[in-house]
Order: sequence, then C-alpha cells, then structure tokens
Amino acid sequence: MDWIIFISHINDILRMYVEFSKDKYRSYIFALIYTLASYHFYLGIANQTLGEYQAFTFIPIIFLGIYHLLWGDTKRWYLVSIGLALTTYAHILSVYMSIGFAVTLFIAKLIYTREISKDRIYAIVKAILLFITLTAPVLWIFLTDFVGQNIQSPAPTIALPMTLIDIINNSLYNIVSKSTGIVLFGVAGVGWYFVKDNKVEMNIYLLGVTVLLFLTTIFPWEVLKNTPLIIIFGPIQYPYRFLNFASFFLAVTGSYGFNKLVKKQKTRYQKNLVFIVIIALNSIIYLGQISSLFINLNSNNNYLVKNSQVLKTLPDDQVITKENYQDMFSYTILFGETDYYPKQSYNGNNPNSNEFANSIISQVSYLNGKEIKVHKKVLLPNKIRYIVDLDKKGILDLPVIKYNHTNAVVDGKKISHEISKRGTIALNLSEGKHIIEISYEPGTVFYLLVCVSFISWILISYFSENKYRTNQIIYPISKIRNLKF
Repeated sequence: MDWIIFISHINDILRMYVEFSKDKYRSYIFALIYTLASYHFYLGIANQTLGEYQAFTFIPIIFLGIYHLLWGDTKRWYLVSIGLALTTYAHILSVYMSIGFAVTLFIAKLIYTREISKDRIYAIVKAILLFITLTAPVLWIFLTDFVGQNIQSPAPTIALPMTLIDIINNSLYNIVSKSTGIVLFGVAGVGWYFVKDNKVEMNIYLLGVTVLLFLTTIFPWEVLKNTPLIIIFGPIQYPYRFLNFASFFLAVTGSYGFNKLVKKQKTRYQKNLVFIVIIALNSIIYLGQISSLFINLNSNNNYLVKNSQVLKTLPDDQVITKENYQDMFSYTILFGETDYYPKQSYNGNNPNSNEFANSIISQVSYLNGKEIKVHKKVLLPNKIRYIVDLDKKGILDLPVIKYNHTNAVVDGKKISHEISKRGTIALNLSEGKHIIEISYEPGTVFYLLVCVSFISWILISYFSENKYRTNQIIYPISKIRNLKF
C-alpha cells in the first residue's frame, strides 16, 4: 500500500509539473527529488503524520494554480481550487499555510507591480467559489460542529523551533528527519549559480532559501510568541512544518539545475545517459537515507504490548504489526491527546492537570456520579455500542464526548440526552439491562452538500481534462521573458 501511495505521489506531481515547465526531463527530475525529500518520508515513514504526508502531494498543484492566477493563464484558475480542496481532505493546517503563501505572493505582486488586471481578480473570485463548493461538506461540519461549540482546538503556540545547525546536521547525515535532505540542502547552497540568469527561477530559489531560513531560530520565533502575530502563526505550532514548502521551492530549483546539465549534452544518447545518472544518484541517496531506518526496524524486537497502566504514553521505537495494531490505542499520545475535547476537559498536554480529561481517556462511566463498570463495549463504524446492567435508575454518564449531531439509541429507540459536567453523553435510564448505541449523524444538509461536491468534482474533472488536452502549451516558463514578481 505504501508503494501504491508513493507511485501515485510521483504521478500526480509529474502531471502538474509537466504543465509548468513543458520539459519532460525536468519534470521527471522534479517529481523524483520532491517526492524523495527527507521531510516527506519523515512524515510518512518515521512519524506517521499521514495527513500532512498526503498534503505534501498536493502542494505542487496549489502553487501551479497560484502561478496561473497571478502570472500565467487565468483560464487555469481552477487548479488552485483543486489543490486546496484535496489538501483540505488530508490536512487542513496545510491549507491554512498554503493560503498564507498565496496571500503573501498576492501582496508582493501588488507592491511590486501596483496593479492587477480585472481578469485575474475575476479568476481569483471563481477559484474561491469553486474551493467552497468542492469542500462544502467539510466546511459545513466545521461551522456547525466546531465553531461556537465549546470545543478546545490545539492551543496557538510556537514550539520546537530548529536551529540552522539542526537543519544542516540532519541534512548532511542523510537520514529520514526534519530536514531538507542532502540533495535539497545542496540546492540551497549552490542553486543560485544555475538560476542567476533567469529572473523567474531566481525568485523561486530565493523563496526556497527564505522559507528554509524562516523556519529556523534565525527568525525570532520566541519573540513572536509574545506579540499579536501569535494569532497568525500560533496555529502552525511547529515552525519545521514549513519544510513542506521549502522542499517544494528548492525541488523546483534543483530540477532546473539538473536539467541544465542534461540539456548541455549534444546528442540524445548523451542526454539520456546524464539523465539516468542523475536519477540513479538521487535514488542511491534515497536508499542511504531510509536504510538506517529499516535496519533499525528489522533489528528491533520491541513489539508493542497492550498497556495495562493508566494514562501511559505510547513509547517510541516500537514495532507494530497487524496482530498488535489495536494495542496502541490503549496508550495516550505524547501531544494532543485532548485536542478537540470540551474545554472543561482539556488538559493542555499535562496528563495530571484535569480530572475530567483523565476520566474520559481512562473510559470511566458514572451512574449518579459514582463510577461503574460497563458490561461490554463494542466499536462499530461511526458508532459505539455499550451493554450495561444497572442496579438502579439514574443518570448514566458515558465517556463519549458530546458533539453536535451526536445521537443516542437505547434498546432500539432514539432518546434525548444531556451533557454531563465533563462534556460527555448523559442518559436518564431505568434499572436493568440496556443496549446503548452512541453514533454521529451529520444530518441531511451534509449529505446534500456531499452530492453538490461530488457533482462539482465530476464537472471540473471533465472540463479541466478537455482544456488540458486542447491547450497543453500554456505559458511555458522558458518563454516567459517579462514576468514581473
């Protein structure tokens, strides 16, 4: 499955980049070095941050769309909507950061050129509307079930900023880590030489280097924490998340430099030979990068065992297989265990600071305020089933957070429910045995919006594919001579 995802990443990135550069050699090189970026595999293999890992795939689509909106062909306005929508399904924080880049580039263009055409304004408006349509179900749930619902999101903060030395060491060690990796680090160092005669490529290179320096302690992150700007940067939490974008810009520059080496060759045979050497060297570096990780994994006999302690954090460097997969859910996670809990049950990553949070994590149920044991609990798709046997009537407080659109069915009948002091489901039940099912049902409007979004995807796929086939030569970057930043 990992290799299917990996190949699809290369395919999607390659398709987008062919449109940008109109050079297949360069497109293949870009797809390879971007997909094999160290931070990409840190997210997917080492850290299992799968949402951000998937979002990495769609960043080229987003920036290709931004490029067309601000400088290229406005008829390709929908690309940025597609990229942002796909990223929304994977990792909303990456959407937030991408929009931040788009706004920054838009402002930079206005400052530099002091104008923007009506066609581009119209294209931007259409892109925003299409994005809303494609993501309508997600936005609807966000508005109805999160905004104003007493739910605690991750606290805005700036944590774990990396030093430039950290980036350099991690990159030169050539390990899967929070870094650019040795190839892109080399691009950051010498890429200027290859792009010095091309203004567009130089701007892209400078963006990459600037973002790389920006995510380190060269930027005063600690000072920023005590300013109003924490409202903007706080949701990002970890500055190293900008490595996604630094890797993208530097991969664009790297592909340009490597492609110049290919194009210098006189014959097709020589070009293909140099191209194969470039691909081989990058692949060898990649194998060196992941080898230590897999050697450590294969030699590690620390198979995760089911936790029997209260509030124990999931240990590092444990082997998880299909046999012990469920056992990892008996542990808490290091950061964010109570994110999106009710505010009164949020512990701020301090396990001993909130009694309500601890009781929910430990799956404690109460009857009339006294702890009881649930006879049986079964996890079902979008549903939790409890079997209880009560020795008296009263208010049963189950360790299931009460979100908007949460429903309770008792003995086959849907009943009303209350919210407990800890923000969980509370049911008024009679004495005896009961089968309780707690489920989440988003409502009719949500499913209507799913249909709208689905139809929009079909239409935009059909029309965009037709435009792609009939108009493939669109603003090739090699022919843009007077592009103003």
